[in-house]
Amino acid sequence: MRRTTQVTVAYLVGCLSMLGAGTVYLFSLYGPAFNAVLHFSSSQTNVVASAGDYGLYLSGPVCGALVDRLGPRPPAFLGGGLLLVGYSLLAHLFNHVPTDTDDASPHTVALAAFAFALVGMGSQAAYMAAMSATARNFARHRGLALGTAIGLFGLSAFFFSQMHRLPVLHEEARFLAFLAAATSGAHFIAAAGLRVVPPASPEVIGVPSEAARLIGPVDLATPVAPVPRALNPASQRTFFRDPQALYLFLGLFGVTGAGLMFINNIGTVVDTLAATDAAPAATLQLRTHIVSLLSLSNFGSRVLSGQASDVLLRRHGLPRIALLLTAAVVMLFAQLGVTHLTSTTGLYLLTVLIGSAYGTVFALGPTVTSEYWGNSHLGYHWGWLVLAPAIGGHTCNTLFGLVYDAHAPAGTPMCTGAHCFQNSFQVTAGLCLFSAIALARLLVLRFRVLKAQ
Repeated sequence: MRRTTQVTVAYLVGCLSMLGAGTVYLFSLYGPAFNAVLHFSSSQTNVVASAGDYGLYLSGPVCGALVDRLGPRPPAFLGGGLLLVGYSLLAHLFNHVPTDTDDASPHTVALAAFAFALVGMGSQAAYMAAMSATARNFARHRGLALGTAIGLFGLSAFFFSQMHRLPVLHEEARFLAFLAAATSGAHFIAAAGLRVVPPASPEVIGVPSEAARLIGPVDLATPVAPVPRALNPASQRTFFRDPQALYLFLGLFGVTGAGLMFINNIGTVVDTLAATDAAPAATLQLRTHIVSLLSLSNFGSRVLSGQASDVLLRRHGLPRIALLLTAAVVMLFAQLGVTHLTSTTGLYLLTVLIGSAYGTVFALGPTVTSEYWGNSHLGYHWGWLVLAPAIGGHTCNTLFGLVYDAHAPAGTPMCTGAHCFQNSFQVTAGLCLFSAIALARLLVLRFRVLKAQ
């Protein structure tokens, strides 16, 4: 099989894997059911959401190391298995846990958190496998190739939210069982075709096709092994001692934490605001529209920011980190905008801004990492950097739950009105400012590095 064909197949199944890996962002669609059906408090629901974030991001270093050492196929298969178990457990909860009690038992909360943590870990394993294979197979236009593939990770929530609109999948238990089958199936298929394709040999080099030009030229004098087998300790020390890694970590912390708080709690925000200006029957439809809009903006920004960063870097010498700084500023103003909401009217624009900023960060983060520290151990390096969203997401989710519960009337898990969440977004706006300052410092450092070269 020709190298171009092998790369194309690997890219297509990688895109399929990405589409099935982003369902962790669907939590806000069915998250309110934990309150309404299982009688979770907002803090307990956010424990479940944070468990998913921790599973997704804390597993980053392990999944990255597995991809670097074993190649993309075993982690993709592992991801499918974890998603199958995680979503099946969540479906079991909605099918078999008693719903006639006033409060959820600690056992139920712990089981739900464990199940969603498995979903997060499975998503990370599949994501790392597809992302690493794409980065290594495409030498040129890395921003475009990664941006398009990672964009499907952001589009996943939109795709599956449309499935939720089918009458047969309206019930949470059925929808979660469907997610178990669909996401695991996508990753099992991807595991069969996902691979890092070795560089072409001199004998087969001819007139480059469009696909070959996208893949880019390979330095045949110093071929790169497709799957590195061990991490160089010197490379590891260099990464952890590099101030650029610290500033990038701090930049990711606030922006992604604020974004994850919005993503995980947008369903609750919609329910809280809709209770004052919309009929109850319209709340589910409004929630679905907002989740779909969030996913579409997430997808669009991941694709466009990758392509834009390629153009700006090549034509104007502008480092990709400048777009990350722009995303942090956009997230800052969007968080401030949420603090002024009094109805669902302005929620659409703010959803687009937050989804776009969040998608830009995760589209360019791996690309920046590969540029700064190389492709050889991209999974390992990016795996450590995505600990920032884990910490930031948990911090902000916990904050939202505490603020919401503090404003809820005694004896009920439900709170009505914008005052239920405004203080949370005031704090996250401050975190975004902190991250913007860190990214600005990183941009200055990057200009110095480029000038020295």
